[in-house]
Amino acid sequence: MIRTFEGHTAWVHAVVLTPDGSCAISGSWDGTLRMWDLQSGESLRTLEGHTDWVNAVAVTPDGARTISASSDRTLRVWDLESGQSLHTLKGHTDRVNAVAVTLDGTRAVSASSDRTLRVWDLANGQLLRTLKGHLDVVNAVAVTPDGHGAVSASSDHTLRVWDLESGRLARTLQVHVDWVNAVVTTPDGDTATLNVIGPGAAFGELSLLDPATTRTATVQAIEPVQTLVLQRADFERLRRSYPSVDRLLAEYLAAQVRRLSERLTEALCLEARTRVLRRLLDLDGVFDSGPVPVTQEEISTMAGTTRPTVNRVMQDLAQAGIIELGRGRFIVVDSTALARAAR
Repeated sequence: MIRTFEGHTAWVHAVVLTPDGSCAISGSWDGTLRMWDLQSGESLRTLEGHTDWVNAVAVTPDGARTISASSDRTLRVWDLESGQSLHTLKGHTDRVNAVAVTLDGTRAVSASSDRTLRVWDLANGQLLRTLKGHLDVVNAVAVTPDGHGAVSASSDHTLRVWDLESGRLARTLQVHVDWVNAVVTTPDGDTATLNVIGPGAAFGELSLLDPATTRTATVQAIEPVQTLVLQRADFERLRRSYPSVDRLLAEYLAAQVRRLSERLTEALCLEARTRVLRRLLDLDGVFDSGPVPVTQEEISTMAGTTRPTVNRVMQDLAQAGIIELGRGRFIVVDSTALARAAR
């Protein structure tokens, strides 16, 4: 560790560097932004004006201004030289979660829990257009290098690609809207369940990246499911048109690697009972604390153990009032107790 920057009085939720790499601007849930000298660690100035959490920060390409997004439903444009608030951008009706700036520094695009994105003129603070289409909270936004498009990510399980010039929705990316599991057949003919995935998750990503990839698992629907397919040719066109998609793909693959590393560590270091408890906890999360239509046999292959072991664990949990058992399914009654047992 080279240096610690101290000064905020609540969680620091966002940070961005100036283009010349000399300073950092942080946004905190204490409602302020702070500008830091990276060499000395000195707090150069504090930007005050928001009345609620600061959730995101962006800097214009010339390094002259920063834009902050807040739970007070506004964005603010700040002059970094003077620390003055130049404009307050009003229009969102719920907290603002993210903001991105076009490469020419003339416009900002914000994403909000009101399910919209808004495009702003940074010179005068005026709202240029509102982008509507998401059905739930919009959590993130990225702008294409040419400044003509934006990609948004939402809790409605979709990414949407927008034309900023017209405000038109160019494309919606949605993988599937119900639960499926991924299974493999072992060399001795047994079946192993690798994972159960829910609405908004993706599978088959390797086939998009490597045309020579052979199928390593079979995806089976647990319940009636709608699956939308993205062909490799379409995906390549999307990457060429919107390079920021590569960043989203890298983040997704990194999360997959972390999950696989955790599973390998569990397989090598944890006893079967704990593995079963953790898979039950995972399934409870996938099914949003509702009924889990997964059999004990399938759970045993997920946990790398036998069905009798799974049965013993689940019977113990049922007797303790932590789960309720049904035919081919179960429901978690006390998620906190299950999480405690799975540690």
